[in-house]
Amino acid sequence: SRLLVVAGHPEDVVPKLVGPTGILTFQQEDAVEEQRVETAVLQGLGSEVIVLSHHGQTLLHREDLGFDVATWLPLPFGKYYHETCS
Repeated sequence: SRLLVVAGHPEDVVPKLVGPTGILTFQQEDAVEEQRVETAVLQGLGSEVIVLSHHGQTLLHREDLGFDVATWLPLPFGKYYHETCS
């Protein structure tokens, strides 16, 4: 098997795995917490790295919803779950 298991924060680990001229492809996230991690990972990549991203883990594409997700759902899920639902 060629399974590679790496411990650490994505923003520390992913840029090292991709290297200075690699390719990174990932699925964009909707939650604020994950978007912060995405931004940190992208900032840690070299300028020669090719980045390909897509969005598609939901039943509807975010542009097809008819409203801005960031405006209508500004509350991070963790904060909602732990403060409102508890």
